[in-house]
Amino acid sequence: MENPVAEISHVIHLLTQTPPSIQVDALRKYFLPTASFTHPLVRVPSFPSSLTVLAHIYRWYKIMSPHITNLRINSIAFDESHSILYVNLNQTFSIWLFPFHHSHVNLTTVLYLEKGVGRGVTDGKERYYIKHQEDLYQTDQWVKFPSPRILPAVVWVVQCLAAVVCMICLYLFAWLDFLEEKEVVGDKASKKERKEKKGDEYEMKTIMKKGLQGGRQDTSGSSGDPAHENQAFASGFVEAPPGSGRFVTAPVSHTIEH
Repeated sequence: MENPVAEISHVIHLLTQTPPSIQVDALRKYFLPTASFTHPLVRVPSFPSSLTVLAHIYRWYKIMSPHITNLRINSIAFDESHSILYVNLNQTFSIWLFPFHHSHVNLTTVLYLEKGVGRGVTDGKERYYIKHQEDLYQTDQWVKFPSPRILPAVVWVVQCLAAVVCMICLYLFAWLDFLEEKEVVGDKASKKERKEKKGDEYEMKTIMKKGLQGGRQDTSGSSGDPAHENQAFASGFVEAPPGSGRFVTAPVSHTIEH
């Protein structure tokens, strides 16, 4: 692929909604020979000619469900710096042996790409090829394959019960939160961060206090000279003299350029 974001929708169509011969040609064109595959129910590690095994899996997938319907690409994101393509999609999986079996599933496919010159390329131009495909399903989604209705409902109930258990455990062990807040328990790194934060806050308050005191001294010795007062205001935190109509200003530690 020259432009993964623009081309991936067409690639997915070729892999799922075309005759077997076109599907195999698409695998050879867009995947590396050592491509690997991860699915909640299937795994193909990377090894020489692993694409042959992956092609067999795609063909069996097509035999089980010859017509993938309601295929909709929801979103596409490309992390170009790491060559990772994310595709969120919906599809309906129907097993022909069971006429009433229809699984409407949502998944996110993560494609790890590698840029190079592929086989049979004569122009010498580098393109992106898929070296690993990872299909991510939520638990209530992949269980729809064996049971479109019963298992997803069971998973939903179990997940809700788990949320309730988490809340109960929080009340039972809330005292651990209290101890960590008081730095009685907790890892050393978090304790060190809290101490450093407190030290930074104390240092900032000290600087502010000194700036304020210095500003008062400058203004008290200005003898009514406006230029001297303006210089004192610019030096730091300065308390405006009564009736001057000026605000208290603070030093800026960084510059924002527009």
